[in-house]
Amino acid sequence: MNTLSRVKKFVVIFVAVWLVGLYGQATALLLYVGPGEAYETIGAAIADSQNGYTIIVKDGTYTENLDVDKSIHILSENGSEHSTVVSADVNDHLFYVTAADVFVDGFTVYPPTATGETCGITVMADNCAIVNNRCGLSETQTNVVGICLFDT
Repeated sequence: MNTLSRVKKFVVIFVAVWLVGLYGQATALLLYVGPGEAYETIGAAIADSQNGYTIIVKDGTYTENLDVDKSIHILSENGSEHSTVVSADVNDHLFYVTAADVFVDGFTVYPPTATGETCGITVMADNCAIVNNRCGLSETQTNVVGICLFDT
């Protein structure tokens, strides 16, 4: 692992721990998603997480729809250029956030076709942060609506 990779990893972990402190959590548990990690899908990590957990997603493309119903942080390890979530069901939202205090950072999200009529990221809760995400990958693969906010 080169020095730049170590620095990036340190920064991601530092930010995750800092964010947990910012939201008043005493401790955080990190779950890693990706090839060779304990979790191969983001959805499996969400299912096993509890309030206050942080999920670090390794580089790659993940085909799934994610229901986020816990106060957790979901962070791409290296940013939206390297972590993509493709909708497994074009009729469902990619990220559907219903819990307060959720933080989603660093993903490119898009449906499998250009006709998807749902939001890339839907937030229906308070005190959430959706940052550094890119909704749509190209001119032919885009979300009709990138981020939807309801009752927030």
